[in-house]
Amino acid sequence: MYGALGVRALINAFETVSVLGGTRAHPEVLDAMRAASDAFVDLRELQAAVGARIAALTRNDAAAVVSGASAGMVLAAAACATHRDPTFPSHLMRPWQPPRFDVIVQRCQMSPYVQNVRQAGVEIVEVGYTQNGTPERLLLDALNDRTAAVLYTAGRPYERDAIPLDRVVALAHERDVPVIVDAAALLPPVANLWHYTRSCGADLAVFSGGKGLQGPQDSGLVVGRADLVAHVQAMASPVHGLGRAFKTSKEDVIGLLRAVEIALETDEEARYAALLGRANRVAAALEGVPGIEVHVLPDGRQGQPCPRTVVRLLPSSGWHRSAFMAALRNGEPGVVVGALDEDDVSVYVHPLGLADGEVEVVIARVRDVVAARV
Repeated sequence: MYGALGVRALINAFETVSVLGGTRAHPEVLDAMRAASDAFVDLRELQAAVGARIAALTRNDAAAVVSGASAGMVLAAAACATHRDPTFPSHLMRPWQPPRFDVIVQRCQMSPYVQNVRQAGVEIVEVGYTQNGTPERLLLDALNDRTAAVLYTAGRPYERDAIPLDRVVALAHERDVPVIVDAAALLPPVANLWHYTRSCGADLAVFSGGKGLQGPQDSGLVVGRADLVAHVQAMASPVHGLGRAFKTSKEDVIGLLRAVEIALETDEEARYAALLGRANRVAAALEGVPGIEVHVLPDGRQGQPCPRTVVRLLPSSGWHRSAFMAALRNGEPGVVVGALDEDDVSVYVHPLGLADGEVEVVIARVRDVVAARV
């Protein structure tokens, strides 16, 4: 169907990123979404019931299905800004300014998604340094009566120089300020659905439904404190107001519920072993190819348990990384691989988005592109 539109289908050997369409939804998720499309329900009633079901499954006080992790961050920030407002939710039908309207972020955790939080009517207050960490005193100095929340970006690249989450929670809670964790890509492991809230004490955690959960691409999940999640639900679609644009369909809500159920039923050790088998298969097939070196990393870019095959371009390959990646993508079939953060001459093949038949195609395309210059 894509070819009929003049759009190239691509093989995703990179990540579960939105720009490539996220993940391959689990077949049972698609079945549940098709079944959900055959009847009409009150969306508010459905959201409440599914939220309660997911909360029970994930050991959280409450949960809300939203239209992606980015929307979840906006609604979570708005909930933290309004949860002490005695007039809530009467202002949802008119322009409003939350009584607490600063969200604190450590500079080393300023992901591209943080800016979206401004849609909640809050300002971003950056503390600390980009590469040299954040002294705790700077976070404490920033906490005041205007602070709605502290936003913490989870994942290895953003946590490396940051104040650890447990300390952030302790410092923020001393000032009665809630903590939101952006954990969009931090599934698997499924235990993260309750790790940040139950184990680390964060007030809210936000996840993508269309990445490791293999749910609908346009879905997300907010879990945590019941009073804050209630405010998320009160502002989310189909209610008119801030969250009306973040629409979740009945199909999305049911699909994400089924994705969470499947994730909890999945043998994660067996899943990891299967992914590792694919990564090793790619490495073995490329071992000894002139111009490259290969090895397998045991985890993903964010530190998730997702193995990857690294292809290091040697000077003898004749390739610069960007040109090599472009040649893979622009060839036939187009293959998208990732740029390794740790050095500027390596790419990686991520097996999560690959169907069994695509593994051999990726191997052949890498070999052909390398050989073109060697």
